[in-house]
Amino acid sequence: MVPTDSRSKNSVNQNKESMSFADELERVMTAFGRAAVRMGIPGHLPESAIPFDKSAYWAMVCIGEAGPMRLSDLSAQLGLDLSTVSRQVRDLANAGLVERTPDPIDGRAMLLNLTTEGTKLQTSIAKVRRSRMDEVLEGWSKEEMGDLLKVLSRFTEGVARVSGKIACHGVPTHISQSKAESNALASSPLTENETTK
Repeated sequence: MVPTDSRSKNSVNQNKESMSFADELERVMTAFGRAAVRMGIPGHLPESAIPFDKSAYWAMVCIGEAGPMRLSDLSAQLGLDLSTVSRQVRDLANAGLVERTPDPIDGRAMLLNLTTEGTKLQTSIAKVRRSRMDEVLEGWSKEEMGDLLKVLSRFTEGVARVSGKIACHGVPTHISQSKAESNALASSPLTENETTK
């Protein structure tokens, strides 16, 4: 029979090891998230003369992948406050990158979709990102790249399972907003159609 003190010490050691791994994983995840954002969106795209707000890029990616969707669904997918996403969508719409069309099932709601220009811009940005990714992965073997995809996919699926939310592919799950930004945008006017679920 194992003495109580021994069991307690083993439990403490396991907790320390677990906390140490969790801390290290958190550090790596933070670094990975920052790296993904830094690699992210080019500041200048010769293919397009449209002024582009980088903060709205992930909203554009999500709309492009999911097809026509409501503002409330986009907000949930991105994990951002409705007022923040509403502002981003207005900017994208004003730039001619996103359009709103009536929901055929519920005429009171509006669906968001990329315009032709929006699709072109997203394609241009994706091309630049792929080129940068090729540079980052230079020297990696196919096996190493396969292992990376497998581990990241498994981790992402675990996060989705625990949180109950599945983010759009290609959209960082760490996207969040500051409390100050949330408060500043809380009074942002939303139309009834935009807030209808």
